[in-house]
Amino acid sequence: MSDMSFTWKGKSSAEMGVVVRRLPPQSIPQRRSEEHTVPGRSGFLHIEDGAYEEVIKPIECYLPYEQGTPIKPLSEIRAWLTGTDWLMVSNVPYRKYKATILSAVQFDAWVPGFGDLIFAVYFNAYPYGYHVPTPANYVWGSGGGNANNPGTAESEPTITISGNGNITLMVGQQIVTLDGVVGSITLNSELKEAYSGNTLENRKMTGEFPLLYPGGNPVSASGSVTGITVAPNWRDIG
Repeated sequence: MSDMSFTWKGKSSAEMGVVVRRLPPQSIPQRRSEEHTVPGRSGFLHIEDGAYEEVIKPIECYLPYEQGTPIKPLSEIRAWLTGTDWLMVSNVPYRKYKATILSAVQFDAWVPGFGDLIFAVYFNAYPYGYHVPTPANYVWGSGGGNANNPGTAESEPTITISGNGNITLMVGQQIVTLDGVVGSITLNSELKEAYSGNTLENRKMTGEFPLLYPGGNPVSASGSVTGITVAPNWRDIG
């Protein structure tokens, strides 16, 4: 049996009885840009916004029904290969990818008249590989600290500030002001939401949701602050 595998929805292909024939190649995502023609200027003017396009990650698979290999029912495999979740592939063991299966998965007979099936799954993946295992949170007192990003891309952290009243948060050169905090407030830079428990608090925030850039990122806060917790969400491009 192949030692290649992938994990989807927390279940490995081996656990499902799926043999992997080919894993997706490692690639660099394409930068998103607009192409403009400028009169009198050769070539094109490319305007980029710093974002990247999704990456298609195809995985070719095989169901060896006639080989005596334990395998889950086809209905269970079909239900497994749907939706949105985390994808991990064995040739990149220390990264995971946010992905969605948008294309239909078609199961075809390997040889007509036999039960063995071949199929391919196309994962539409977010253009970043998130570090595995999940990095530990930074937990600081009122003085803050330094978050050193080991990745190749800026991360979108989740930052919780404990305190009361008006607070100014500083992350590198980024400044966020928070008004009327009661107990604590969380800034989720991925979701672009500020909240306290189940209550949305975006109205209390002025400034952009902070990012953690590769290298050192000093984090501090002024005001009546008792603690800062940062879930860094380190990631790489591609």
